[in-house]
Formats: sequence, C-alpha cells, structure tokens
Amino acid sequence: MLHRLVQRQLKKLGLDKMTAPPLEGWQQFLERVSQSYTEADRDRYLLERSLTISSSEMQEQATELRTANEKLLQEIIEHERTEKALALARDQALAASRLKTELLAKVSHELRTPLGAILGFAEIMAVDLYGPLSDQQHKLMTRIIENTHDLTGLVNELLDQAQLDAGKLKLNLSAFAPAEVVEQTLSKMNVLAQAKGLSLTADIAADIPAMLWGDPARLQQILVNLVGNAIKFTQRGAVRVYVYRPDATHWALQVSDTGSGIPLEAQGYIFEPFRQVDGSMTRQQGGTGLGLSIVKQLTELMNGQITLKSEEGQGSTFTVLLPLSPITVVG
Repeated sequence: MLHRLVQRQLKKLGLDKMTAPPLEGWQQFLERVSQSYTEADRDRYLLERSLTISSSEMQEQATELRTANEKLLQEIIEHERTEKALALARDQALAASRLKTELLAKVSHELRTPLGAILGFAEIMAVDLYGPLSDQQHKLMTRIIENTHDLTGLVNELLDQAQLDAGKLKLNLSAFAPAEVVEQTLSKMNVLAQAKGLSLTADIAADIPAMLWGDPARLQQILVNLVGNAIKFTQRGAVRVYVYRPDATHWALQVSDTGSGIPLEAQGYIFEPFRQVDGSMTRQQGGTGLGLSIVKQLTELMNGQITLKSEEGQGSTFTVLLPLSPITVVG
C-alpha cells in the first residue's frame, strides 16, 4: 500500500491506473518514495509528541518554580522578621547590661565611701587613740575591722566586674618581682590557711626571671582569689602555689589544692559571673561568685589564659598562663 500522498500525486498525473510501470523499477521507486513519506510521518509524530510532553513538563516545572519562589520569598520575609526581632532583643539586652553595669558601679562607689570612714574610725579606736579599750571592746573593734575589710573586698569585686563589663578597667604596667607578688599573697592568706590547719606553700622555678613587666596589683588579685578559693574549699591537706615556665615565651601561676574538687558539669560555667558550683556555697562560704570570673577576665586582659583540672574528692588545679616579658636588671 502506497502512502496517501504518493497515491494523490500519481492520481494527479494520471498514473494511478497504470497496470505496468513505464520504466523498469518504477514500482520499487514508488515504494521507496512511499516509505520515505511514512518515515517522515512517524518522525513528525514523534516530534509533535515530544513537543507536547516537553510543553507539559515545562508547565509543571514552571509551576514548581513559582511555588518554590513563593516559598523562598516567604522564608526571606520570616528571616527578616526574625533578624529584626533578634536585633531588638540584642539592643534591649545590651541596654539592660549597660544599666546593670552602671548600677553596679554607682552602688559600689557609694558603698566604698562610708566603708572607708567606718574602717578608718575602727582602726583609730583599735589603737586606743581616743582612750584605752577593754578586752571585749578590742575584740569588737577587731571584728568590725575584719568584717569591714571583707565587705570592702566584696564591693571592690562588684566594682571590678562593672568596669570589666564596661571595658573600662585598665592595667597599670610596671616592672615587678614575681617572687614578691607570691610572698605578699602568702603573707595575706597564711592566717586563713592556719586557721583551718592547712599547709600553704609556694615554689618558684629557678628559671623565672627576677623581674617581669606587668601589673603586679592585678596579678596579686588573681593569686589572692585563687588561693582564697583553694583555702575556702579545702578542709584538710594543703594548698600549693607553683610559678614556672612551661615554654620559652610564657610563665605560669599555678594554684593546686587537696579540696573537694569541682564536678565536671560545673567546670563549664565556673568562670561565669555570679556562678558557683552550688548556690548554697554562697550562703555557707560567703562571697559574690565573682572571684573566678574576675580572674579569667583579668587573665585575658593580660593576653593570657586560665585552665582548670579538677576531680571530685581529689582537689583542683588552676593554671594562669601569661606571656613572658622579662626585664633586664642592669648593675
């Protein structure tokens, strides 16, 4: 059967009634032409079908893309809302932090003035400047002086924390002897250690320079806080201060004790302000919970770092690592 287009052309030419081909191979020629038309029809059908399918797929993809764009736009809007909310919350938190810092600084300053007057008056009374005191009165004056010193220390901690939070605390750098800083600290803290029957010792490595560059007052504050904590939470045994050089460019202050140790879960927040291992510790042992926070921030202000190793029932070791800045002594 010839293709319909071939039949139509033959009919137009009057060749559809021929019983015999005019030339040899005529029928074969017609069949080949017919086959070509048939193949062309098939190809056209496949192309049209492909175009139909492609058009359908493109419509589906366009729909999916439109849906995805709408979803993305909604996510962007939600993200912008979240960012605005976070920015507002951050600004409010910063404002609250500034107010807290200002309040701490103001309260601390206002407290220091009367405390200084109380302490000065009590010390004058204690040396019998206004006449002799009885033994009982001397004991009371001594207690007033001790408690005023303690309260002044707490107020100073609050003021230091406020200054650190505000970025206003500055170091007073000078040449100092590390051995003197350690000796002065032990002299201050030895009474507390003896009262609890604890051994308080210090060991300074031979390779520690005689003179260093830094802030001796803040270094002593760091050491007093660490030694004070060690004594506070050690019931028996010893507290040891070790000064050494872990490498060529650093020196370290290390305070170790045989106390109760710090639980692993508490080691993650022990350096945060107003945090202690147990809230009851504040009531039992006193303090603001700022000591270790101030130690950490002072250490970082000196471009150093502090590490802790502790095990419950085995004691704790705090190590303050600082850049080594030796001073050459001439003469």
